[in-house]
Amino acid sequence: MAESPLAPVIARFSIESSDDVRLEARWDMPVEPSSLVIFCHPHPQHRGTMTAPLMVGVTAELVQAGFGVLRFNFRGVGSSSGE
Repeated sequence: MAESPLAPVIARFSIESSDDVRLEARWDMPVEPSSLVIFCHPHPQHRGTMTAPLMVGVTAELVQAGFGVLRFNFRGVGSSSGE
């Protein structure tokens, strides 16, 4: 079985804002990260979510290159609350 280029997900969690909006988030990390990338998805009107194929593919490349990657869904996208 081929190994996934992504390291195991370190965490799936929520980021809470001061106005009680909960943003769905995910952290992918290699064994020895060199840096952290905060990766924001495209506008939802253009099918932007943190799980869009573009986001997943670029995340895999970044993790393989040694970067930790934090992705999240903006308000009202995916499992994030708000509008």
